[in-house]
Amino acid sequence: MSVYKGQYICEGKGRGWTETWYWEASASTLDTQGTRFEGTVATRRLLFGKEYGIKGYRVSEELNGAFEPVLNDSWLRHVEYLGFQSEPGWEQDLALVVKAQNSTRTQRRNTYMRGCWDKIEEDGGNLNKAYGTWGTKFSAWAATMFELGVGWVHRTPSPSVVINSAIQNLDNRVTITTAAPLFTLPPGGYKPTRVNIRSAGIKSVLSGIQIVLPSSTTVAQTVKPLAIFPQATVGWLANTFALSFTPAAFLEQAFVTRRPAGSPLLESVGRQKAKARG
Repeated sequence: MSVYKGQYICEGKGRGWTETWYWEASASTLDTQGTRFEGTVATRRLLFGKEYGIKGYRVSEELNGAFEPVLNDSWLRHVEYLGFQSEPGWEQDLALVVKAQNSTRTQRRNTYMRGCWDKIEEDGGNLNKAYGTWGTKFSAWAATMFELGVGWVHRTPSPSVVINSAIQNLDNRVTITTAAPLFTLPPGGYKPTRVNIRSAGIKSVLSGIQIVLPSSTTVAQTVKPLAIFPQATVGWLANTFALSFTPAAFLEQAFVTRRPAGSPLLESVGRQKAKARG
């Protein structure tokens, strides 16, 4: 199973932005996954007010079956989907917080949906989910997203192991040795790995998240130099993280918030600054 990323390229009231979603599916061509994502575009555009719309959408494969990054071009389509013409949209900096949850509601991720109907926000900023046909259209969009299999990628911590030693080398990088295997050999050899080190109440620059390069299942060296004093590592623990995908079982409207975003006509902040300098 591969993890794919789809983005709506949105525009309205002179500003542009993207909305990003992830899903897991059997490895296939980007044409296939692009066609699947296209099925959500028609339902998403009905949640825009009449001043907004979707100018395009793109799909890319982000992670392969081993959760390794995939370097590849994206599948891009330019379209002209206008928002629901019977309803005006709210100002561009307002966003509907859409809360995605797993089947047990123990994990969640928030996504910000902009350009929605103005009248679903009542006085005081309250969300009126029952206004007109909004609820029906939101449910139809959510159904297409569930059919696609949307969710999110997150890091799951591995079981902790004891650190036997942490020794500073001549190049100031630190070699860490664990009592039990902590690192796995992926296809293609060992790669930089994120590791969480807890130093048992001792203040140390090693404490926290470090990027290390393993040389075996129990030995790794920090990527950057760290100045540590000779110290005992009694009680020190370490764990790594494994990427995993969690499918969304619920997509719920949470509340309306103000979250400034978007650039004029999809221009980057850097390009705007360059123009300002003349």
